[in-house]
Amino acid sequence: IPAEPLFRSTMKRKIFLTALSGALLLAQNAMAIETPAGWKMTRAQNGATIYQPESAEAKDIVLAISPSLSNDGKTAAQLLENAEQNLIDNNDAKITQSGKIEEKDGQANIAIQTEINGSPILVKETIYPLDPENMRDIIVFMPNNAEILQKYQKTAEDIIAAQYTEDMARKK
Repeated sequence: IPAEPLFRSTMKRKIFLTALSGALLLAQNAMAIETPAGWKMTRAQNGATIYQPESAEAKDIVLAISPSLSNDGKTAAQLLENAEQNLIDNNDAKITQSGKIEEKDGQANIAIQTEINGSPILVKETIYPLDPENMRDIIVFMPNNAEILQKYQKTAEDIIAAQYTEDMARKK
């Protein structure tokens, strides 16, 4: 994946690679959802949709929504089983607190506390099926800082919920 202007730091490039690791089939882009005030949305060359707050204090927050990806015949939870190892392999991350996969209605979520390049980072990943053969992977990287989390976490969760709602409405 060629480096793009969006990813000015090595950390952001590594985060982007992790967010899209394992992508085998790029069949469709994430549908357009409304970009929250104070956030910007860009598209990566490979079809991923990237959301980031425009504030300088939140420059290391990245929310990446994958295009449709092959599920390789696995459930969302099975796809998340290697989330921690992928963080270690692709980001030289140190896991400081292991996450537990939570499942609800076919959607699987995990939150992992890591240290990447010496910075505490909270990584949240959500995977859910789009159809029997394809899934959506959404990953958020946020500094593990109480003030930053309080200010930006709800908006990140709202973006994920909006994408999920749009994807589910399209299935019907």
